[in-house]
Amino acid sequence: MELRSTTLASWAGAIAESLRDHGLDPAAVFTEAGLDIKQTLDPDARFLVSDMTRLWKVCVKATNEPSFGLSVPAFRSATTFHAMGMAVDACGTLHESLKRLVKLSRLVSNVADMRLEQQANGDWSLIWSIEPDIRALIADEALDAFLHSFVSRLNEEDLAEVHFVRQLPEDLAPYRKAFYGRPMHFEAKDDRVVIHKEAMDKVRQTSNPALASAGESVALDYLQKLERDNVVLHVENEIRHRLQSGEPKQQDIADALHLSVRQLQRKLAANDTSFAQLLQEIRHQLAKEYLADSTRSIVDISLSLGFSDQSNFSAAFRRWEGVSPTEFRQ
Repeated sequence: MELRSTTLASWAGAIAESLRDHGLDPAAVFTEAGLDIKQTLDPDARFLVSDMTRLWKVCVKATNEPSFGLSVPAFRSATTFHAMGMAVDACGTLHESLKRLVKLSRLVSNVADMRLEQQANGDWSLIWSIEPDIRALIADEALDAFLHSFVSRLNEEDLAEVHFVRQLPEDLAPYRKAFYGRPMHFEAKDDRVVIHKEAMDKVRQTSNPALASAGESVALDYLQKLERDNVVLHVENEIRHRLQSGEPKQQDIADALHLSVRQLQRKLAANDTSFAQLLQEIRHQLAKEYLADSTRSIVDISLSLGFSDQSNFSAAFRRWEGVSPTEFRQ
């Protein structure tokens, strides 16, 4: 089976830095894997996942380190994950951050569908969902790196356990260190991180609503170009860009996407959503972010969300949160 999915080349840049830290020439390793290391400097460049799998294997051989994937997240920079990094890190709570991560995750790699599920005990699972026949073609080191990259941004007490599709490694010590000594389950049905429910609504010190919103806009622009057939992303992007000029009209967005309104409605229904639902979700999300910025007036926020006046915004916000915008801000 041919694997045509792609991964951001800048993520491979973190691999190059880890190789350099191991005392190796990253350019030589990339050349052996058939990749041009110069591409890691292009923020929009992407490598095939099949090529990345080959790179991971060459790296393990060059370093003689089976747990090499765990070393890579330490060399991630603020721009490694394009604008998604800023959009996710600047969220107000971990729950908001995870929802945005799921929404934008295909920017980093479109080989997996990431989803967030709450368990029966109230804890939450962040799952990298990959078809088994596809997962078998992907380097275990890649998932080691992705899971550790996420966990390294959690507080130690927030992590409950970790699941790996990979087989049990011979040396567990690097994994115990990387995942805070929490329970680990190998040969699992999927790769997942389980987070304690108490962690989800903690206010994050890195919260910056303006940066989170700006990062998401840039990330959605990139994703829209990457996934031209994803109508939900197109509609969300159009809504966000048009809100400043008033409430977006379904007809205008259908025209922008070269669809009839009926075609647009059918495509959104096929994705279990609608234009009205997307408009409400985006307004709700942005409203909470804007209200966290105490320098912005309620009137200004109302206009930025496409409402004709403050009273209409206040009524809508009360439906969403059960309190007025002013009460929510306090």
